[in-house]
Amino acid sequence: AGSLDPSRQNSMQYSQYSDDLGLLPELPASQVWRLSCDYFSRPMLEPMASAWRELEGVKLSPWTQPPDPLRKAQRLREMEAARLRCKSATSPKIREQVNAIETKAEVIMAVVFHSFHLLLITVDNKGYVRVNNGADGTNLNTFHVSNGAPPSAGPADHHSMQQQQLSWGPAASSSATVVFARQLNEAESNLLLTGAADGAVRVWRAYLNQGLQRMAAAWQAVPIRQPPTPVRQAATFAMSEGPPLLFAVGGCHPDLIQCWDLISEQVMQQVPVRSSHSSSACPVAVDRLSAAQSDPRLLLSSCSDGVLRLFDLRTSLAPVASIHAGKGPLAGMVLEPCGRSGAVVTGTIQGQIHFMDLRMMADSDGGMNSAAAGGVNGPSSNSGIGEQLSCSIVRTVEAHSKGAMSVLVAHPTAPMLATGTTSQVVKVWTDAGDMVGAIRPGPGLQHKTCPVTCMAWHPYNLYLGAAGSDSVASVYIVDNVPSANAAAAGVSYAPTTVSSVGGGGGNAVLHSQGSIVSVAS
Repeated sequence: AGSLDPSRQNSMQYSQYSDDLGLLPELPASQVWRLSCDYFSRPMLEPMASAWRELEGVKLSPWTQPPDPLRKAQRLREMEAARLRCKSATSPKIREQVNAIETKAEVIMAVVFHSFHLLLITVDNKGYVRVNNGADGTNLNTFHVSNGAPPSAGPADHHSMQQQQLSWGPAASSSATVVFARQLNEAESNLLLTGAADGAVRVWRAYLNQGLQRMAAAWQAVPIRQPPTPVRQAATFAMSEGPPLLFAVGGCHPDLIQCWDLISEQVMQQVPVRSSHSSSACPVAVDRLSAAQSDPRLLLSSCSDGVLRLFDLRTSLAPVASIHAGKGPLAGMVLEPCGRSGAVVTGTIQGQIHFMDLRMMADSDGGMNSAAAGGVNGPSSNSGIGEQLSCSIVRTVEAHSKGAMSVLVAHPTAPMLATGTTSQVVKVWTDAGDMVGAIRPGPGLQHKTCPVTCMAWHPYNLYLGAAGSDSVASVYIVDNVPSANAAAAGVSYAPTTVSSVGGGGGNAVLHSQGSIVSVAS
């Protein structure tokens, strides 16, 4: 197996067998066969195995290398320094210049930034992942989320596509609608986690470089029926930043929240959502999920009955608080936005932003009042929940008067929010509800936008990515303009160097305010 390409050997053996029978067609190349032959051709005994990992394994399979403690410590220091810079963004100002990226996708369903570089990852409605440089729009890699196959090519590239299919197999015929994308394992080696509408979760490694992406794990996060049928409700996901926990709900049981431990890839807990605590309570479908940053066991769910339910998974399966979400469905919901403990921000499709404080729901004894602890149970509970809505709302902002709000996102550490509408308007807000700036559509690609359907903040910088129902993704940059008091106090704004992309050279030098100086890719 070491002297002959496994895929070619497999094809030759089956071709000889099919020629003898004269009936069977040629068997497609098996990726499992190729990977198995490659794995068992490696040395497995020491010291040859360690020597292979240090010499050939660095290029062929870098994920087999033990974590570098120095590199991990450096990244942890960079992450903590970036959090402090984002928290100090007290004088934000959005740039009028918009970096527009032509992704060549039909409809973009999810966006996410790389943790340490100005790289925007987008996923379209057909399941293709695209990695683009956020500064100049250069495409670094494109592959399908189901099997890593490159996009289909035209007749001129038929030969190259045959060679690629020997390694990846044909591209998936059925579209995988991805609704969730996040970064994992930031301190060691970045992994890309995607969640599809049917509940399938896939984790990819080495996805920055073309042709080197490998699937690290995949599983079904929510139950579905077999044989597959149209899902009752699209899956929704949330992830905690502390212990890596993934929360998922949807499929054939949209009333049952699945709590996954990403390290063991096992379900830790299942949380049923009911209209009340009685045994005869009706199931309630969950539309949105949001996990707290301070405690990974705090989970907020938006349900189909218009009620927000807060769960503390350390105590019981019953919600510890219930609040009516207001009139109309929600465009977005964030628990503990910008790292503010006990805060909730919701955005309605009518264009309103509600700022809530969960601590105002406590009674004089320090515990949750009856409506908060008991959820919804009949007309009396509904009136109690309506009273909580009025007493827990700190401020209401009329964010958009024209066009329905479609997206609401919050920065994990910086005191900033962002909203998008179906009328192609993107606005940035402070965590107190004051508008920082707005970007409206204009002529040319730089201001070409569409009805915004997905947005994401960079976790460690003041970048905002937005996309929607066309092929253009936009990157908005927010500068932290130092105030006169900060300048008088001698606050330093020295540039910070971010480690190179994938270890392949090229550093991106960024101002601590968030403005780009130069990017070498």
